[in-house]
Amino acid sequence: MKHMLIFKHSRLLFILGILFFAMHSRAQAPAQNDTLSVVTKKMLGEWDWAETKTLDRGTVAVKNAEVCQCSKKIVFNKNGNMDYYENDVLINSGPYEISLTDDGNFFLKSPVYNDLFVIKKDGVLEIGTMGNGGSVYYYEK
Repeated sequence: MKHMLIFKHSRLLFILGILFFAMHSRAQAPAQNDTLSVVTKKMLGEWDWAETKTLDRGTVAVKNAEVCQCSKKIVFNKNGNMDYYENDVLINSGPYEISLTDDGNFFLKSPVYNDLFVIKKDGVLEIGTMGNGGSVYYYEK
């Protein structure tokens, strides 16, 4: 009987986690109706990592600078290259490309990320999509 109760609670937590991130994913749709060229210009510059949220088995794991005792940043350069740093050490660098998907979302193809993204009205850059094992990376200028 006790195992059934634990199973019901874990199933409920999993379903609630999925619902939470389904609503979150919908909120990621481009809120500002920007064109591809406007978004490409907004991406330019240095973005400091704020946190990463990962959904795994119905629970959300949050990782940030305090948790990992580290810093991360990405820099989108005018020459079309993206630089990725951890603890101020260049880890990866290479060309990036921003495109618009058929359903109106923006997609980033880079040496580090190949995923959907949005720049929120508050200036936060969100890269990634939630799902079981999926992660969303948050950066701020």
